[in-house]
Amino acid sequence: MDFPSSELPERPPIEFPPLSRAIIDACALPSWLPKFSRSTFKTIVIELPDDFVEFLKADGIVLPSPVPRSSQLLEVESDADDDTAVEEDEDEQAARTSPFPSYSAVLQSIREAIDEFGAVFPKLDWSAPQDAVWIAPSNTLRCTHPDDVVLLIKASDFATHDLHYAYDDCDVASIDQVEPAAEQGAEAVLESQRGQEAITVTQIAQRHHLVLRKFHPLLPSMEFRCFVHDNHLVGITQRDFTTHYPFLEGMRLSLQEKIKTFWTNTIAGAFDQRNYVFDVYVDKRSRVWLVDFNPFAPSTDALLFTWREILQSSESELPELRLVRDSAHALANANGWGNPRFVHNRYPQDVLDPRSADVATLMAAMELGRNDI
Repeated sequence: MDFPSSELPERPPIEFPPLSRAIIDACALPSWLPKFSRSTFKTIVIELPDDFVEFLKADGIVLPSPVPRSSQLLEVESDADDDTAVEEDEDEQAARTSPFPSYSAVLQSIREAIDEFGAVFPKLDWSAPQDAVWIAPSNTLRCTHPDDVVLLIKASDFATHDLHYAYDDCDVASIDQVEPAAEQGAEAVLESQRGQEAITVTQIAQRHHLVLRKFHPLLPSMEFRCFVHDNHLVGITQRDFTTHYPFLEGMRLSLQEKIKTFWTNTIAGAFDQRNYVFDVYVDKRSRVWLVDFNPFAPSTDALLFTWREILQSSESELPELRLVRDSAHALANANGWGNPRFVHNRYPQDVLDPRSADVATLMAAMELGRNDI
């Protein structure tokens, strides 16, 4: 039956499974790491003191580091007289003073992780600061100094979401009554809930963690996102959805089988949720590695699928694998007018949208582009 365009029947709204705090917490890396440590990259988790969390939440990016970078170390002749040693002036010393008691301790923990791994990939409980790569000297998430780690976290909107809004998408019915009190601080909640054994630590106060993973130069072409609905692996998608990798088509069946086998043998039955999203990496030896878990919710990017398609998928022997078909498909997936991914986290909107920008603003955008080359 045909309908006039103005009378097309409305599609029913998408109904997601309820999203609770417990599901969000289950997807935090420190929660699932002990169970899946053999299937993921080497990782060190640092529990962040409250004052360091407040430092991360504060506006501005200030990195008072008591440990200088190697490139900042002052070289002095070995036979130099003590009287000729160069001393920092008072302003320099003040800039290198820790802003709060735990700062030096956290930086020391980061330094120890870097010493162990050589280079690290930082994230908080849920999110990596991919949107802040532009601010890093290496233009990657590879960190070889504590300041690199702190700079990325401080500059990231994704990290800010972890610190402020991690539970915002939870269903109202699933939010515990202690949550409003939690915003007033853990001590106040503990006092008001004293004697109630049913209140869990997670409900009382969500501890924040800095997660440092051994850095590996992963190939974006071999990163995949997988969707589990009602305990069935229903879909797999290329994560880098703005690039066409022609060789992936010839690997389609192998990738479907290997990822399905990995999920069946490693994750299914071990991850205590019925609906979730997980990311994997397939290395050059065809070994599948677990990268992360994400909530089965609109806040998680469905990439080459739509959420309606995921929710309406039925169980099959092998999950559907979606790849970027060709260069035209890749271009169609690109954001806006050819902007790189996460560019909206870097420049003001009027710089990015030519329809709302005046001539001076567009000239400034062109100058920014030249400086990036």
